[in-house]
Order: sequence, then structure tokens, then C-alpha cells
Amino acid sequence: MAAPRERDDVVYFGAGPALLPSAVLEKASRALINYHDTGIGLAEHSHRSAYAASILDDARSDLIKLLGIPRNDYEVLFMQGGGTGQFAATVCNLVGSWVLRKQEGLKAEEDAELMNEPARMQKLRAVVDGGLKIDYVVTGGWSQKAAAEAVRLLGPEKVNIVTDARQHHDGKFGVIPADNTWKLSKDAAMVYYCDNETVDGVEFPGFPSALDPDGEGYEPIVVADMSSNILSRVVPISKFGVIFFGAQKNLGSTGITVVIVRKDLIAQPSTSVMRQLGLPLAPSVLVYETIAKNNSLYNTLSIFDVYIAGLVLRRMLANYPKDKVSGQQAVSDAKAQLIYGALDAHPEIYEVVPDMTVRSRMNICFRVIKDGDTQEAEKQFLSQAEKRGLTGLKGHRSVGGVRASNYNSISVEGAEKLALYIEQFAKALRLARRSLAPRWQPMTRGTRRASTDTIYALSSGPGRAAIAVYRSLCPGKPTPRPRVATMRKLLDKQAGVLDPQALVLFLPGPATVTGEDVLELHVHGGRATVRAVLAALPLTTTTTATTTATTATTTDRVRYAEPGEFTRRAFLSGKMDLAQVEALGHGLEAETELQRRAAVGGSSGSLGRRYEDWRRRLLEARAELEALIDFSEDQHFDESPAELMAGVVTGVEAMVRDMDLYREMGQRGDLLRRGIRVALLGPPNVGKSSLMNVVVGREASIVSDEAGTTRDVVEASLDLRGYLCSFADTAGFRAVGGKVEAEGIRRARIQAGDADVVVVVASIEVGADGPMVLYDAETVALSAGAPARLVVLNKSDAVSVEEASRLAADLSSTTHCPNPLLISCAKAEAGGVTPLVEALAQTFSRLTHVDDLDLLGVTERQRQLLGRICGWGLGAWRGLRGGGGDVEELLGVVFERFCVGK
Repeated sequence: MAAPRERDDVVYFGAGPALLPSAVLEKASRALINYHDTGIGLAEHSHRSAYAASILDDARSDLIKLLGIPRNDYEVLFMQGGGTGQFAATVCNLVGSWVLRKQEGLKAEEDAELMNEPARMQKLRAVVDGGLKIDYVVTGGWSQKAAAEAVRLLGPEKVNIVTDARQHHDGKFGVIPADNTWKLSKDAAMVYYCDNETVDGVEFPGFPSALDPDGEGYEPIVVADMSSNILSRVVPISKFGVIFFGAQKNLGSTGITVVIVRKDLIAQPSTSVMRQLGLPLAPSVLVYETIAKNNSLYNTLSIFDVYIAGLVLRRMLANYPKDKVSGQQAVSDAKAQLIYGALDAHPEIYEVVPDMTVRSRMNICFRVIKDGDTQEAEKQFLSQAEKRGLTGLKGHRSVGGVRASNYNSISVEGAEKLALYIEQFAKALRLARRSLAPRWQPMTRGTRRASTDTIYALSSGPGRAAIAVYRSLCPGKPTPRPRVATMRKLLDKQAGVLDPQALVLFLPGPATVTGEDVLELHVHGGRATVRAVLAALPLTTTTTATTTATTATTTDRVRYAEPGEFTRRAFLSGKMDLAQVEALGHGLEAETELQRRAAVGGSSGSLGRRYEDWRRRLLEARAELEALIDFSEDQHFDESPAELMAGVVTGVEAMVRDMDLYREMGQRGDLLRRGIRVALLGPPNVGKSSLMNVVVGREASIVSDEAGTTRDVVEASLDLRGYLCSFADTAGFRAVGGKVEAEGIRRARIQAGDADVVVVVASIEVGADGPMVLYDAETVALSAGAPARLVVLNKSDAVSVEEASRLAADLSSTTHCPNPLLISCAKAEAGGVTPLVEALAQTFSRLTHVDDLDLLGVTERQRQLLGRICGWGLGAWRGLRGGGGDVEELLGVVFERFCVGK
């Protein structure tokens, strides 16, 4: 029996219903028992009560604010029946609206005296029979069902399938066909599409351009099913006729469906007209006109479900008061990038189902592959995920696989937890494969690897591209003409033609990056082609003749390269020194321009040459001393022993000064690579959290009028003028507070001690006695020990410019901190924090300034070795370059410089 779990132990990635915030459930549970101290639970109140009307109005108003719905043009209806109910509702309502428009058009055209009612109806019937169409864009299971419902209601002759993704993707969903392939009706009653397909993980990147008015009379009435991605991104409402969505994904609990409908589409013709035309009538509970006239209370609506939705909407408005839904969009995008990034890092293990251009941010669908098998690999993946509290990951029953539903209820921390598990599972699979494979024997310097394995890897990045490049090391194999790019048809015995136009390039060793024979395959970069080639390569076999007593033939293994194996071979064959290997790794990890430049500084080989020069000079100095001691009686020196000794000392001292410079510059280069740590210190409510949010460009810290909101260290990283830096918002320093706040202050002190730059934050406060400066003396004292310090005076907009300058001068005089910077987080968009940003950039430049770009390549490991070398000499050179001097080499120098034994 599984151990019991608490709610916080689980991250639920199920496709729906999604989890609700605990705070919402707690408040709803109280309302369920006793709402507004009435002694009656909310679910027991009448749906026609004043309470119900208020709940509806508040939820509607908040939804309008969040999505920016034009109030004068659209109605927001709360209905029932789910998204599936709307498959029928949209058909009946919008076909009725189309008929009404045609009916009114005929009345405007005809002569009422000459046209009686039967004749008018006959003409309308002809218009309907000849022109009524509804269009469907089919990109997944839900749009397929919607189209099927339309066919059931109207018949196939009136339903136009604009495009079916399966016809463009080998009979499977997973793409959105190009707009120019869509076959749209000229005067359709509606054009339906599903914005996000939960089963297949396909999401429209934005509003389809094919559905924009063309300026020549085509103005489609667009219907969008947004049940699974509403409130996750900005929606151009005015482009739509109808948007509908069930509440259970991003809005609330199951039980209600929200319909946003343009007001001019609500009115319906009489039921008798629809009957005479043979067109379907919707049940009254699905007629938009009826629901709108009754304020969504035509029938018994679940007000409790509307109440929960209202709580969720209010919570979103509180979280994103300025950005509204675009604030949530930034979070949703970031979470999806975390998960997809982890999957894309291991293309040999994870296969994302849809095309990269239409990947859903809400429903991330992928397969897990282990030695060509998905069933066992996915079973193992899901089982281990469940044990870690990552639940609901099983794919839809109709397609299988794995599906992570990344709804708004999933926190960034939850997405990070899943991404970490994806990484760890992949590493565990690789380790398992490695343990079953023959042990890899490294090459010695100057020799080739004993194994004749052919190794390969995808050298271009994951995802769809114009070209994908595979690199393979193939020692001793039959090869094509060297250094000539040739076009070839790439074939596989099982799959047939993999790529009809592949480019093949053979580069013979030793003049290659690894010193070995290299074969490159350049194929078309479609994901299916990439997967097919990756699957075919390990199934190939090569033969090598070996001569013993008799001649035999052995079959060599073709395997995927281990991480870093190409670079390791380049190092072991002498093509790269260790400094270049480290620089290459830093280049791959570089996030900012200056990090890239630091990596380039170490990749040219100049560091290795400098280290070799120092090693040579040390050998020469030692050789002179050895010769002076051992051979002075046999050798006539041009200089006296004292002069020789002084020359050696001068040379070594100069070299040590060079090493000290490299050590110092290496520390600066390391600062660029790992990022500059910035700590914000100050008392509560001076605006530290607001300042951090403005600088990093997102709401990383909670901002509140209540003092002491920040109890722990909140960190966020960003690229500031090319410098990677990590900002830390710390707890406000004050004498009073509970144990939690005291712990937060203790951690703030630690953060200050570890920071490269401390920003002391003070503020201007206007009280009954006039303006004053609020600051904390301890934070000023702590900042004095930091490598760099800046002092800012926030809320400068609270007083005049002259008064702010006077208060800044008083602060400088009191704290002995020169030139406090005047800023205003409230006026951030008008450049209120620009002085701080400029000062930070100048400070970062000073901390990391290096005259010679090559010096940026000195890593922390090299810097520490240089320090040890200055203390005890030659031995550690082996760690700097992967080799060093020995006795034989020393004697070689001696005999080279002196004619001993002549």
C-alpha cells in the first residue's frame, strides 16, 4: 500500500481537471459551509438570489479586466455542458445568426408589395440550400470531434473541412498545415478551430493569418475552442466571433463553461423559420440569446463553481495587477521552455510528438525511447515519476506516451522539478547502457584508440532546421574520396530511402579535430529525417580484416558517442590542450556576450603557449643552476656564479609577476563566467523587492505595503549590459520580529558576505514632521567589507528634486557613503532606476576589467594551480597543460645550453 501523501508532496500534471490553488480551496470550503455568515452554505443559496447575481457580476467583470474584453461589443455568458456541448451550440447559434442576416438582406432588397411570405420563404430556402457552409480547421482530436458533431447536425454537404493535419503528416496529427493550403468558404456561417489540442500537444502560435479579413469582402466569423489554454496568453478578442472554454483547466472546477460572444451574433430568427428551412434548433439552455437575456441564470447554474472561478480570477489580478494576462503568459512560456529544454537536450531518449513550430505550452506530449522500445521505457519513466510525486503524466488513452499538462496551476518550481527528473532519467539510462557496454579504454598521447568502434553523434542542435549534421569517427573503415563534398542518396535496408539528397564529407586523420578519420553526413533537418537517421546508424555494421595465424573478419560496433567523447579524443591526441578544452566548455555554457568573449580568450591556444613558455623558462633557470652546481669546475662560464645566480633570480621574479597578473585576471574572468553576485540590503519597506523586480524585469519578489514581506533570500539572474549577474533580495533589517524573520536576517548577513556588489537601499519617507531618510546602520557597515558597494535612495519622487538632493547629501554625511544614487521604482518606466543600472554596469566593468582579452580565458582551476606553482615549482605544470617537464627533459636543456663532456 502506497504511503499517504500531503497535497504539497504532489505536482499534478494531469490533463484535467487541473489542481486549484490551496488558498482558493480553503476559502471555498468555508463558503460551502457558511457563506457571508448567513448560516447557509453557498451551494444551498438560490441561483436567483442577490448573492448569486453578485458572484456572477464580479466573476464576469474580473474576466473582462484580465482578457481585455471590449464591454460594448461582447457578452460573457456562464453556461453548462462543457466544451463538447458548445460543439453543437456554436453550430445552432451561428447558423441561426447567418440565416437572420440573409433574411434581413432579402427584406432590404425585395419589394414588399410584390413578394408575399411564401415567396419570401422560398427565396430564403434557395439561399440556404445553395450557400450555407460552416468551416472546420482539423488539427487534432477535439477539432475532429467538433467537425463530426457539425456533420451530425447539418449533414456533410454543409460542412467544409478547411484542412486536415493528418493529410500533411503521414496520417497523424502533430502539425498545423500552412495557411496557404487552407480551403476556406467565402461566406461561411462560422470558421471553427481548436486553439490548443490537449491529446496531440498542438497549439496555434498565434491567431491564424488566413482568418484575417482580406480587404475584399472576406470577414470570417471565427469560433475558437480555448478550453485548455485560456488565461495563459494574450488573446486578440476583437478578431473572434465566439470564444468558449470549460473552466476546469485554467479557470476553476468542472461544471461551468464560459462563452464570449460578439453581441451582433446573438439574435436568432424565429423557430418557425428554422423549422421550415430544415435547420437544427438548439435546446433553450444552449441558445445564447436566451442565456444573455437572463444574465446566465435561465436554468439552475452552479453558482459555487462560478464562485471558485471568481476566486481564481481575483488571485490572478492580484498577482499581475499591471500586466494582467500577459504576466501569466510570461510564466507559462518560461515553464514550457524549461520542460522542452530538458527534453531537447536528449533527442536519443525523448521524442517530442508535435512539430517544433506548433508545440503546445499547455500539453507537452512526448515519447520515451530505450534501445528502440517505447513501451517499457515509458512504463519505467512514469513509475519513477510517480514515486517522486510527479503524477498525472500518462498520455491520452488513444495515443499513449507521456503528457505533461502545464496549466496555470503548475508553478515554476513544479516545472523545474519535472525538468530535473527528465534530465536525471536520461542520465540514468545512459549510465545503464554504459555499464552493459564494453569498457571504453582511453588513448594514450600520440597513439590511436585500441577499439575500432565507429562512434557518431548529432552535431547540429535539436529541433527542426534546414540541415542536420552528424559527425562520426570511423577508424580503419572503407572511406569515400577525402575532403570532397559529394551528394548521395542515403539508404537504409529496412526503411528504404532516408534522404534522397544527403551531403557526404570524409576528412582523413590526422588533420582533423580529433586526429582520427571523420565522416560527416549533412541531411535535411526535418525532425522525422533526423530521427530516422539516428535510428538507422546503430543498426549498421562494418567489417575489419584482422591478421593472425589465419585471416579472420570481425564485426565492429557502431554506437552513439558518450558526452564529450569527441573533445576528449581531441585532447588525448594532442589537438587541444586542457585550457582549450575548458574554454570550449565555457563557450557552450555562455549566456552573455562577455561570457562568450571570456571563453574565446581561452580557446585560441595562446594560454597554452604562454604556459609552455613559462615552463621552458623555468627549465632553463633550473638548468643554469644545475650546471652551475655540478659542472662549474669543468666549464668556463662567461659570467661569474654570482652574476648567473642574480640573472636567474631576476628572470624567475619577472615570471612570478606575470603569474600573479594572470591569477588576478583569472579571478576577474571567473567572475564573468559564474556571474556577479549582487545583494540588496536595507530595512523593511524601503523598496528592495520593487527595485529587484524592476531591474530583473519580472515579479521575482512579493511587493506589499506590509513591512517584512520578504522573509528569505529571493534570487533572480539576468543579463545586464552583457554581464551575467544574480540579484538577491534579502529580508529587511530590524530589531523586532519573529523567529522566521530573524532567520531571514541571518541569511541576509551571509548573502552580504558572499556578494561581489552590495547595494544598500534607503528611502525617502514623508511623515508628519516632513521628509526624512529611512536607512539601517548595520547594512551600511556590512557593505563596507564588500568588493564593491553602491548606495541608493529610493522614492525620490516623493519630494522635489532639490529636497531629494539635500536628503541624499545628509545620508552621505551620516553614513560616510559618497554619492548616494537617487532612484524611483514608482517611475521605473520613465527611467527612475537608470542611475543604478548605469552605476552597476560601471562597477561590473571595473571588477572584471582585463587589458588582454586572452587573460579572460584563465579559469579558476588554472588560477589556483598558478598560486601553488609560485609556491613549489614545476610539478603542477602537468595539471595546466596535461604534461610537464621530467628529468630527461631537464638534462636535455642542460646539454643543449652547455657543452658538458666535450
